[in-house]
Amino acid sequence: MKRKIAFVVCSNGYGHLKRDVAIISALLSRNESFEIDIFCNKKLIEFVYNANNFKLGSKKIRYHHDATNNEINWLDEKQITISKYNKWYYELETNSILNNADLILSDNHVLPLRIFKNSILIGSFLWYDLNLPFGSEAQKIVNEERDFIRKRMPDMVCLEVMAMPEIINYTNPIKIPWYCNKLPKSSLQNSRKAILVTGGGTSLITNLFLKYIKLISMLMSEWDIFVDSKLDYEIGKSRCQNVKLFKFNDEEFLRLNAIVCRPGLGILNDCVKYCIPSIVFDDVNNNEINHNSKRVKELGIGISFQQDIPINIIVNETVALVNDDIRINKIKLNLENQDTGGAQLCADYIINLIK
Repeated sequence: MKRKIAFVVCSNGYGHLKRDVAIISALLSRNESFEIDIFCNKKLIEFVYNANNFKLGSKKIRYHHDATNNEINWLDEKQITISKYNKWYYELETNSILNNADLILSDNHVLPLRIFKNSILIGSFLWYDLNLPFGSEAQKIVNEERDFIRKRMPDMVCLEVMAMPEIINYTNPIKIPWYCNKLPKSSLQNSRKAILVTGGGTSLITNLFLKYIKLISMLMSEWDIFVDSKLDYEIGKSRCQNVKLFKFNDEEFLRLNAIVCRPGLGILNDCVKYCIPSIVFDDVNNNEINHNSKRVKELGIGISFQQDIPINIIVNETVALVNDDIRINKIKLNLENQDTGGAQLCADYIINLIK
């Protein structure tokens, strides 16, 4: 009998889906008979079909957006209303695929757990815990979700070294290592003087990154300064010749000396996989990003900066770091010592649940 597994994926950024794709790949590699349905918004689905590092190439996976028309965007206060939340509740509750699933995995959304008893959480933070500037209606929803989590204390698969205290204290945390598998050392090529600058799926600090790119591309004119598609579009024709679009494939990751980023777990997972030091910016308006930035520093896998530090200081620190072999090698050693294989362990946990 085919087992049906559904993923309800938070559509803020790409990291949530990237994690689920890794888990699904591990599930299918077990040769189990699974039918997998992924629910996320239409824009994210369109992105998936054009992104090399998101494709699974399996007919067993089906993407849907019909239960996400009213999905809450927690980073847009104006969108968070009780009316919209209730409409989204109805979309999920009446979806035939979700009602017939053997197991539902909700990536960073609490609402599916309030509807379906056969659901578990995946993630390393909870939206209500981020201290975002919520209005009165949003705050009511936040309070309800916090009360639900703390009363039920549900299972939540989380990245052990990055999980926020709310998860450790108020869920039953299923702690796993980084979701990637490290590449064999023989495949790690010598650095070729290249840096990636990426803001990920959010545009929250685009202007800061644009200032950074403009300055570092001039100071490091002999280096390749790679950027993601959003930043590439914003730069337009004003770019220096050494600013190039990054393809997010193995070959280009293996060229990098460092990754400059807003520290979402998706890109940090890549840093661990490819053993690339990170240079990260915190976010005073987002507890998760601040937490991740702090953990990068504590784990010794990169360096972190506050956003209000003058951009020329951050650029100069970047130049100093990538040219300091002793510091770089120390960071790389810390990266090599990170535990990995989380996607496979999560897949094993799911298989045990569904049996």
